[in-house]
Amino acid sequence: MQEILAYLVLFGWPFVSLFAYLKFDTVTATFVTIVGGYLLLPVGLEVDLPLIPSLDKTNIPNLSALLSIVLVKRQKFYFLTNIKWVKFVIVCIVLIPIINVYFNLQPIYNGEFWLPSLTLHDGISNSLLVYLRLLPLIISVNIIKSEYELTKLLKLLVWSLILYCPLIFLELRLSPQLHNWVYGYFPHSFAQQVREGGFRAVVFLGHGLLTANIYLGGFIALAILYKSKRYFQSAKVNLNLLVFFFLMIILLKSMTAIMLACSAIVLITISKKSYSVIPMRFVALFIMAYPVMSYFNMIPYEVIHNWLAEYNAERAQSLYFRFSNEDVLMDYLGERFLIGNGGSRMMLYGAIVDGTWIIWTLSFGVIYTTLNFLLFAGSLFIARTNKNHRELNIYCVFVTVMMIDQIPNSSLGHSWLWLYGGAILAYSAMEAHRKQL
Repeated sequence: MQEILAYLVLFGWPFVSLFAYLKFDTVTATFVTIVGGYLLLPVGLEVDLPLIPSLDKTNIPNLSALLSIVLVKRQKFYFLTNIKWVKFVIVCIVLIPIINVYFNLQPIYNGEFWLPSLTLHDGISNSLLVYLRLLPLIISVNIIKSEYELTKLLKLLVWSLILYCPLIFLELRLSPQLHNWVYGYFPHSFAQQVREGGFRAVVFLGHGLLTANIYLGGFIALAILYKSKRYFQSAKVNLNLLVFFFLMIILLKSMTAIMLACSAIVLITISKKSYSVIPMRFVALFIMAYPVMSYFNMIPYEVIHNWLAEYNAERAQSLYFRFSNEDVLMDYLGERFLIGNGGSRMMLYGAIVDGTWIIWTLSFGVIYTTLNFLLFAGSLFIARTNKNHRELNIYCVFVTVMMIDQIPNSSLGHSWLWLYGGAILAYSAMEAHRKQL
């Protein structure tokens, strides 16, 4: 019965999307479709059809939003956006999986099995999958026309996470059980959700770290609204919610999210300074360079491990395990560093991957990874260090902090972040163009 319910909810989502687009404005309906789907749909359930990518909780909402904007709202839609450099980057990203086939025409040994060579079918299917992953960003660039719409998107995120809180508190008290109760299975390792004598809340997101990540997004949204004086309800309510969301991040037991929330406050504080975009841009460039630095052993892993071991031996051991895996996986990648092993052959048997950068690099190479990061962080390079761009720089804090999270985690594989990255990119492009006139 629960399995049937899971399929009904998943394939009934286009009807939810249709209702949202008939009832609400485009920005609100898009939020309901993409972010609502991320928050509520079952994890790991998919239907694999010939040639086209699997239909799951990411692809179904993305396609539903696209079709509704075109057919219901009848808006003009640019399938590669209307920003020239963004078009070029998207085309390159989408073509790389097809080019990747040419460099992977031989079987590869993954430590346990020989994996077959890639075919043109693999290349086309992976290209379609990549385009669908980028679709929330493309949709955002099409629908965000003003700062009002961008702030509306930020406020909708806060509202949704407030409504999500009872489910969070339930799982913090009883353990992460909601996905199992509703859909009949648990989508990840239960042991990974046990932390510090309690539990991480998972709800319908798949992992406790992803729950902490989206609440981090809500925290940054509130900080941006407060700093820009576009308050959520009122200044007092906004400030109180900011404190509440920080406490929620602590309760969700992710040290990375706590550290990133503190970093966000520092960046928000200086965001109206004319120089504020410089450190944010530096962070983005460092994240883009990280795969190359890791491949060529330019990161002092031993020094970082020894320093952390003096303060927290358990965290240091976890970090050492991660660093060791990265080293082994880079060796597995070998001469295919630029182009990757192909999506279906990227994993070394027995190894564990976490960061977005290493998943992308193993799959389609460092060029692909760099272009994806450039696309997500594009607003940082549009912003300038003069006083006319200070308002714009506030929104860039969101992108900067989420970029940092891609080294230890893989949250950028999820649609809600691309939706918000695209919204900030759209606003940045509009502001940059307007202030050049």
